[in-house]
Amino acid sequence: MKIQYNGSSKILKRLVELVNRSQNVALRQDNTDKNTLYWTGLDGVEITVNIPSGAVEVDTELSETSTNPVENQAITKELAQKADKSVIPTVGDGVLSVQRNGKSVGTFSANAAKDTAVNISVPEKVSELENDAGYGTYTKPAAGIPKSDLASGVQASLGKADTALQKHQDISGKVDNTAAGADSLLSKITNSWTATPTDNTYFIRQDTSSKNEFGRVKFSTLWSYIKSKVESLGYTKNTGTITGIKMNGASKGTSGVVDLGTVITAHQDISGKQDKSTAVTHTANTAVGSTAKPVYIAADGKATPITHSVNSDVPSNAKFTDTTYSDATQSTHGLMTAADKKKLDGIAAGATKVAVDSALSATSTNPVQNKAVKAALDSKSASGHTHAMITNSMLNIGGANNAAKWVCLGTLVSGGDARSALIRVWSGNGFNAGAYQNASFEIQIKDGYQSTPSADRACGVTVYRINCSTAKVKVIPTKHNTYTVWVYLPWAYWNGNYAVYGRYTSWTYNGSNQTAEPEGTAADTAYYDQAFLTSTVAAAKTLTDSGWVAMTVEGYAKSGTVKYRTYGKQITITGSAVLKNDIATSYPAPQYIASTTFDFSKIVGCSGVGRSSSGVGAYVAVENYNGDNLVSVYALGSKIAAGSTLYFTITGFID
Repeated sequence: MKIQYNGSSKILKRLVELVNRSQNVALRQDNTDKNTLYWTGLDGVEITVNIPSGAVEVDTELSETSTNPVENQAITKELAQKADKSVIPTVGDGVLSVQRNGKSVGTFSANAAKDTAVNISVPEKVSELENDAGYGTYTKPAAGIPKSDLASGVQASLGKADTALQKHQDISGKVDNTAAGADSLLSKITNSWTATPTDNTYFIRQDTSSKNEFGRVKFSTLWSYIKSKVESLGYTKNTGTITGIKMNGASKGTSGVVDLGTVITAHQDISGKQDKSTAVTHTANTAVGSTAKPVYIAADGKATPITHSVNSDVPSNAKFTDTTYSDATQSTHGLMTAADKKKLDGIAAGATKVAVDSALSATSTNPVQNKAVKAALDSKSASGHTHAMITNSMLNIGGANNAAKWVCLGTLVSGGDARSALIRVWSGNGFNAGAYQNASFEIQIKDGYQSTPSADRACGVTVYRINCSTAKVKVIPTKHNTYTVWVYLPWAYWNGNYAVYGRYTSWTYNGSNQTAEPEGTAADTAYYDQAFLTSTVAAAKTLTDSGWVAMTVEGYAKSGTVKYRTYGKQITITGSAVLKNDIATSYPAPQYIASTTFDFSKIVGCSGVGRSSSGVGAYVAVENYNGDNLVSVYALGSKIAAGSTLYFTITGFID
């Protein structure tokens, strides 16, 4: 795309020529001198363009502050929005009159007068009114307003007031508002009232907490107050009933009031009783004896602890009784006899009873019986026997009789989940010493895991066939770990042999054969034919390595090293460069830091993220821009300041 300029400015014409020549220009204006422009081409060279201060700047719209000329189209646009003189109506040169109450107070001409003020005066007192016929004045007499000057309604009210209080009010018999008066009033209350008070009976009370006030209060309220005061002193009402009274063990009554005068009717005989002054007493809160030293009562009546200590020199359950002991027997404890002592003395010091085990044990430290050891050894193999896994080798298969048949090799019992058995079959079509007659196949049977044991999906089968693509295998699970193995031998003379290898519990040989396919559901089976004999591996190809090739550092970079390397169809570009200009997050033209003659137009996916010493990340990519092969950079997040060092490595492919 080219820019066309039809104006007469030589400076603008020159700028257009520069833009059209490079087709890739970065143009910016100086921040302080608006007449200075900076242009940067693809080669990274910056050109300064000064616009003379005498140049005419034309405004594109009307302004109240600008001193520049205005574009014709802006003026025309504004004038189009104004009314034409021919459509504005004219006003006659009349006189406008301002009146108050029908009288003129000012006039002005409609076309000649401007900013004219008219003062309309407003009366401030009655005397200034021009028409006061409906208004009057009143002067108050010095002696006051006579009744005759008042309205008739007011005169009637005053007449009634004259006769309102015409005689002295009689207050004889009234109580004086004094203490004596109150006492006199209260003394008049009857004192002959004899009715029994109830909860609802009222009493007069005086409240003196803040002022003298009298009132009535119910007896129930007064009683509750008295009761609460009594109970606060610890006295409570006893609601129980006396059901019986005894004295010295004898019943003196069953309920109600007991007359103590009848309880003690005779002098209690205390002859023979110990005098209190000579009685032995025990001082309260004073311990005597302990749990280990019991107490007894001495002759003087005092509590006295014994001298022995329980659980020390006296057993806690000791009984002081005579005991007779018999000689000990094999079933009863007793005293040792002389014969027993003699026998004991004949036993050597340190001698113990020898316990001999009757069976082998993995934990016992006792000797074991000879016959038990012999029986265990007889069940073992000879010392020269070794094995790595269970193998049934070279078992025969025969009975071809000039017909292809199904042969039952036998029954396998697996060794458990994930255990495998391998059956190798050697057969073929005849035995005339021809290599083409040889064929073999392997059958791998792997036991499968089942949460509930079942013949369904009990195992998986894989068959690897060599020179026998029509041979078949049918493994029929009959239990979760038991499988019958059949093979179909498609030749007339298929006699041969097989072997069984792997981790399995047992193999039972069968050897029977039949023409029809055996009945039963076969396990999941997969076949692989001669894969390792017919596969072809492509020849290795040596990739061409270009070695590291230096690129030209230029554009937005002022120094550094940028290089590329091709290895076959792979290209890697790496480098570090010190930036000459700021790197923005986006720009209409490439912000390139290096170039090369290597054709980048066929490179695919050669881009990546780099880093700068300023901490801002960079997106680095290769591009072919107008025939130039460039390594371009864009800042991630914010600009990368000039002077920062950029580091990167990117990889792509050559299409």
